[in-house]
Amino acid sequence: MTWADVQALRKSGRFQEAIDIGLQDLANDPDDFKLRTQIDWAFYGLVKTLVSTVGAKLKASQPVPMQTISQIHAELRRFAKQPKRRPDNALSNIIREVCKIAPHFQTFPGFIRWVGNDGLGTEDWQYSQRDENRYPPIALGVARALAKWVKAFHDATPEDIDLALEWIDRIRPVAEGDDALWLDWDKVFLLRRIHRHAEAISILGSVIKAKRNEFWVWAEAARLYAEDQPDLALACACRALECGSDPKFTVNVHRELAQMLAERGDFSQASSELVTAINIRQEQGWGIDKDLQELISSSWYDPSAPEAENQKDFYARHSQEALVLCFDSVEVRSATYLGVIVPHQQKEAPPGRKIRPLPRFSVRANGGASVSIVGRGARVSSFKIGDPVTLVVGKQFESNREDIVQIAARPEGSKWDCTDVGSGVVSRVASEEQRTKIFINRDIEVWVDDSAWVGSQPPSLGQGVSFRTTQNQKTGRTDIFAVAPGPRPDVDVRVANGHLRRNAKGFAFVDDGFVPPHLVESIPADVNDVAAVLVYAKHPKEERYGWRAVALSPG
Repeated sequence: MTWADVQALRKSGRFQEAIDIGLQDLANDPDDFKLRTQIDWAFYGLVKTLVSTVGAKLKASQPVPMQTISQIHAELRRFAKQPKRRPDNALSNIIREVCKIAPHFQTFPGFIRWVGNDGLGTEDWQYSQRDENRYPPIALGVARALAKWVKAFHDATPEDIDLALEWIDRIRPVAEGDDALWLDWDKVFLLRRIHRHAEAISILGSVIKAKRNEFWVWAEAARLYAEDQPDLALACACRALECGSDPKFTVNVHRELAQMLAERGDFSQASSELVTAINIRQEQGWGIDKDLQELISSSWYDPSAPEAENQKDFYARHSQEALVLCFDSVEVRSATYLGVIVPHQQKEAPPGRKIRPLPRFSVRANGGASVSIVGRGARVSSFKIGDPVTLVVGKQFESNREDIVQIAARPEGSKWDCTDVGSGVVSRVASEEQRTKIFINRDIEVWVDDSAWVGSQPPSLGQGVSFRTTQNQKTGRTDIFAVAPGPRPDVDVRVANGHLRRNAKGFAFVDDGFVPPHLVESIPADVNDVAAVLVYAKHPKEERYGWRAVALSPG
């Protein structure tokens, strides 16, 4: 048969037949380049089909088909017996497919050693662009697959781990975005496996900064610091358990924290963590593993944990020290919870992207005034607006950025204690077309939602009010909360009694105060003596101030 016949078999999906016949013919003419090319691509087609079979089983949560894995191994050995052609497109594509099943393929490192440093072409070490899609290098897939293999096979040798590190180091300089982050994360794990903790710690910082709200990065930090800095390790474990991940993912962290606490002699708190780990495993239908059973069998274990502190309170009390790993400085601030805001969708945001409400708080600025801040990525539990809370704020000096990384109740505080007290006058009442408006002073008049009003009766025009206020430190906007009846301000507000001088155009004047048409219409035409609540405010169209009526009643 000719190379074209083998090609026809390959293109019809008869990969095994194409390989068998092609190898027979190639034995008679080892230099037939076209035939060898068709055989190599038939190997690729067969390996891709077998890998897809494995992937389908795994996606359906079925056991790994070991017979298929063995077949892949056998076919790769047949492929490897052919004279080397390096680099080669068929080989590159075979490598990409085999990487998909690396955690289930025991001889994967041996296959990569056979591939060698010259097994991939220059383009396999670079990103590629096709239309709007950007594809990572095949070499990056090899590096990450080797790391996954080490994680899956606990008997990996130091030589296997060194192989993975070698590939990571070679591809890391060209890695982009999150690809670089994940390579660093893989390297941290690999270095810990061979006890090169100092190197691992030097890399971990950048990963923590990027993924500081993910439990797994703090859990790994706890393992890295366990030997040399046990206090910091404890803080990292507590921080991991504050991050709000699914309990089935954190069960080992509870066990590891219990071990740390037991080593410190805090047996009651350790017992509390073991109880949590046991409950999670039972809820998931899992058995008790060997490591957990050893702790349960300890003489100090007491499931009643009589002196244990509430776990959330314990985590909050110990986790702050861990935050120094991802911030240049960390400070604790008293604050008032102000509810959530929904930011505007950015123009460049991808279609369908969900807008996440952001929690907002008021704190005291250096000068003592109340300012509001937003907690991007912060998790808020069952706080009510106005509740006193404590914030842990991390700062990065290089970017001049602050992030709220922890929120906790502040029992010693009082409601609204980090806001300022203000007073004003109701200048508009809510209708179908508009919200209630509050005049504060000649330069500030704000709209408020119905939810901000806490009075027992609806607000009325000209009514004095008191409220809590804070200022947005980015925009300078004044926000008010908890608006209730109160005294009118002494500045920029007065009551005028006098004759209502009507104008044919609908407006009027009382004393030197302008009365807008909608207020004039509220007074019967035969009433001339009135009382008006006036505010000294900026003219809506001119650069001047003047008195304006916000309420009018018969005098």
